[in-house]
Amino acid sequence: MNSEITFRGYIPELDGLRALAVILVLLTHFGPQATSGSGLWKLETVGWMGVDLFFVLSGFLITGILLDTREEQHYFRNFYVRRTLRIFPLYYFVLLIGTLVLISWHRLFDWDLYRRLYEISWYFFYVGNFRSAFKNHMPSLAFLGPLWSLQIEEQFYLVFPFIVRNLKRPVLFKILVSVFILSGPLRWLLYHKSPQLILIQYLTTPCRLDGLALGALVALRLRMGPWRIRASHMVGLTVASLGALWAYLAWGGYIWSTDRIRTFGFSVVALAFTCLLLLVLYFRGTRQTIWLRGPLQYMGKISYGIYLWQAPAYVLVRTATSQLGRRYFVETEWHTTSWGAFGLLCVITVSLACVSWYFLELPVLRLKTKYSLPKVSPVALSVAS
Repeated sequence: MNSEITFRGYIPELDGLRALAVILVLLTHFGPQATSGSGLWKLETVGWMGVDLFFVLSGFLITGILLDTREEQHYFRNFYVRRTLRIFPLYYFVLLIGTLVLISWHRLFDWDLYRRLYEISWYFFYVGNFRSAFKNHMPSLAFLGPLWSLQIEEQFYLVFPFIVRNLKRPVLFKILVSVFILSGPLRWLLYHKSPQLILIQYLTTPCRLDGLALGALVALRLRMGPWRIRASHMVGLTVASLGALWAYLAWGGYIWSTDRIRTFGFSVVALAFTCLLLLVLYFRGTRQTIWLRGPLQYMGKISYGIYLWQAPAYVLVRTATSQLGRRYFVETEWHTTSWGAFGLLCVITVSLACVSWYFLELPVLRLKTKYSLPKVSPVALSVAS
């Protein structure tokens, strides 16, 4: 018996996946110290993969929007205005708050102040990831630490709409496949050229296109005609890819900076999460994915705020509980020592995200209706059971 599952428009389960991604990030940043090799240690150590899940989701959603609007008269204007309204207000608000705190802790004529303001300026122009990569050092200011992934996504948004607009779908499909295939070899070549520069593969956009390309491929393939997949095959493929990912992590060392992870590991992660995305799309609206709705759905909706507020929350807590608050403002090696501290940091982070969602993000997002997307027919995935 054949049936069809439509998945164009708002998909609540994808917010649930966003929640899982941000939970992984919070675990790797705030998680209690664990014994090396333990299950908790492994979970916290692989939390960096949450960003890769964000990349896959972004590639899928953004490419879908671009493909559905590519023939519209105001294609570029609508896309960039809507992205600006979604991303810039909170991003620059957090940057501004961090900058003001920095200034308040320095004398006016202080060379260290100007040096740090110069570092912040790179993030105002969304190129801070390249500075950190080629300096081979994460930002010296804690609140800048998580922003590298947003730099990559913004650089992707800057270029990709022109590619989608001007290429036929079959050509675009081949390019996206090539990007995924070549990402691993590119990182491998960079590793052998400069093995000591461990952040090149982690932070630069050309090296992190795997997830974005695979997410884009899913969106594109679903718009290129019927796609008939058996339920058993979809489940089997996802289980196999996640199993292969865990085996690769065990072999590669779990930590993103190991040689095996920073070369081909990111591609394995991206492929596994792409299969997970397909599985969720396949079973959306059923009891198999109901757990991704409810609290996880809400957490995913405010996940952008959670991601941006996590570092300020850390600084706030450590400053309030220590006489050395200024030290934590410039600390980039985050950690907590107990589940209580982890819980407190999560509660503060989520609370800040809720406040910014209702009082900053949501009011601005209402302006997006002036640049609304056209109504399009739903796309369907043909399911064979």
